[in-house]
Amino acid sequence: MVTMKELLKLDCTKNFKLLAGKNGLHKEVSGLGIFEYELNQNLDHFFSKGDLILTTLFFAKNNIELAEHAIIELLNNTNISGLAIKNICFQNFSSDVIECANNRAVPLFVFNDTFFEDIIVTVTEAIKSKNDNNRLEEKVNRIIKRDVKKSVVEETALQINNMLYNNLICAYCIEKSYVDDSNIIKILNMLRLSRNRNLHNVGTSIFKYENGILIIYSFENLKGELVKNELFSIIDALKIKKSEYYIGISDIHYNINELDMCIKKSIYASTSCKKRNIDYLDFKNIGIDKVILPLKDNYWMSEYCQNIIEPIVEYDNKYGAELLTTAIAYINNNGKIEATSKELFQHRNTVRYRIDSIKQITNMMDKEDNFYEQLFLAVKLFDKTN
Repeated sequence: MVTMKELLKLDCTKNFKLLAGKNGLHKEVSGLGIFEYELNQNLDHFFSKGDLILTTLFFAKNNIELAEHAIIELLNNTNISGLAIKNICFQNFSSDVIECANNRAVPLFVFNDTFFEDIIVTVTEAIKSKNDNNRLEEKVNRIIKRDVKKSVVEETALQINNMLYNNLICAYCIEKSYVDDSNIIKILNMLRLSRNRNLHNVGTSIFKYENGILIIYSFENLKGELVKNELFSIIDALKIKKSEYYIGISDIHYNINELDMCIKKSIYASTSCKKRNIDYLDFKNIGIDKVILPLKDNYWMSEYCQNIIEPIVEYDNKYGAELLTTAIAYINNNGKIEATSKELFQHRNTVRYRIDSIKQITNMMDKEDNFYEQLFLAVKLFDKTN
């Protein structure tokens, strides 16, 4: 479902002014209703839970008391997610109405210059798009979060898009300042309205996946480096600014039954971007993250990481020693004391003392030969899961 807060990012709601009910902006909108008649005793039969209700209150024209009574009855006797009033007849309401909307946590808006039809069409499409995306997310999760046969990958790939070609490349784009799906919905709505042929190529699928936008670009003939240029043309057409997103690009795969690997690589590359604070990366250039990221959910690797990191965290919590911060800086600076001390603004001897403390806490005082390697792996695994 789409929340009220997310719908406020749409062009059709740009004139909505929130009067009350701010605490209900998180509510999901499942449909729309029109309220253009006087009340009866079966309000809950006319409006469903999750509806966004549109009205002009024209039936109560020149009678503010009737209008406010109708609003309060509507708010108190239904489970709607929002009420938007076009200010043809009324623009302001009493404290009783405001208090009722706040108490019921139902967002109450007034707006002008927007036709009901435009709101209905756009919001309905947004809801449908979100539902379609949920279905596509389930398909993707089926092949990337479980070990499945190649035949299942191919079958699922064609369920995602039955026009996919065998040659594939993926991009995963996640907003650096991500808070909610508002901007994703805005992008997908723009995609729906766009006439850009690159965005509607039969071999291309673009949809929300988790907290980002997943682009599956497939093509019939091999194009070498041009493929990446075409992929970025799609990203640009979606108004995804490289400076505002972490963009991960997969390798090119040459069989549709490798879509799972293609998607995973784009997600891993995007995650690597986030950890390094880089705008975009190709999977082939993410270094050791090629190994670390696929292992982050592995039980044995997770246990290995916890056995080393947890004693350090417990010591820090007890003594405020900042050993974990030191360990991360030490690894990120390739085990160089001088570079670590500069990053942390600490004396070299302080860094050496902390490293010795880490060895002691993790029972690795007598493992000088492989201490760095073990700490390196634990820190990298920890860094990718937090």
